[in-house]
Amino acid sequence: MKSTAVWALILLNVVLLGSLVGRSMKPNAAVAQQAAGRVGDYVIIPVDFPGATVGSMIVLDNASGELTAVSTEESSGRMAALPPVNVTKLFDAAAGRNRNTTPPRR
Repeated sequence: MKSTAVWALILLNVVLLGSLVGRSMKPNAAVAQQAAGRVGDYVIIPVDFPGATVGSMIVLDNASGELTAVSTEESSGRMAALPPVNVTKLFDAAAGRNRNTTPPRR
């Protein structure tokens, strides 16, 4: 009876050791955001416009430099968004910079 219990414990230890080794062999990497190609960095600002009956928010994507506004339509309950505006190009144009040209050589 004792030898059966000893062999059962040895077998249990082998199984536990195998599971421990199996878990440490797999890479421990989070790849949830990798499928999209980039990680989003968003700034969302809630705004209230005077005279508006619905809530709105401004969404800025820092990775691509695009800004859009999103609000709810009271009658249908759906979300409506304005087309995105590339603010990086607007700020560069206001500063007199053109990103499409190459910098001068020194």
